[in-house]
Amino acid sequence: MKLVKVVFDWLLAMVGVSDQIYRRTMGKSVWHFSTRCEYWPTENFEEVTDSPRFGICPICRKAES
Repeated sequence: MKLVKVVFDWLLAMVGVSDQIYRRTMGKSVWHFSTRCEYWPTENFEEVTDSPRFGICPICRKAES
């Protein structure tokens, strides 16, 4: 199942479509992408669909691996 998601995400990236959302609390530098992260912002946040170049939350990475 995980391989299917990887392939699907790769295909979306190849055609320039992203279903990934990144959030960070206003005024903070850490970007979150996993709703399973205990620090996932639910209010007072900014949201983007392009992957940030830096500042990705290590807890989100762990939660999604």
